Amino acid sequence: MASCLSEESLFVIWPLSRFEKDFELVKPAIGRGQYGEVFKARPRSSRTTLTLTKIDPESHPIVAAKFIKCTRATEQLRIRDEIDILKELNHPNVLQLLGAYESDNEFVQVLEYLRYSIS
Repeated sequence: MASCLSEESLFVIWPLSRFEKDFELVKPAIGRGQYGEVFKARPRSSRTTLTLTKIDPESHPIVAAKFIKCTRATEQLRIRDEIDILKELNHPNVLQLLGAYESDNEFVQVLEYLRYSIS
């Protein structure tokens, strides 16, 4: 049986200040929820440092950028736990986490973008 876990690789959560250097947001938001918003984003160059290896502008010309507000330490730990789980998963039915950025009160998860809605 094939494993749903990805191979060991270096995964870095970058400072949020770097996000704008790596990506251009496509507005308006494509989704909103209790904790934040989701936007389409384009890599600014082929040298994006995002997880060092997972992003290739030719195979991921558009990604989803999920901005998550967090003001309490418990929220930050929950989001870090989610990132730890998503970075290990590799399955066609699960969105691939391509990278992450953080500040004191916000995280951005960069995910593969699915063009079609499931609703």
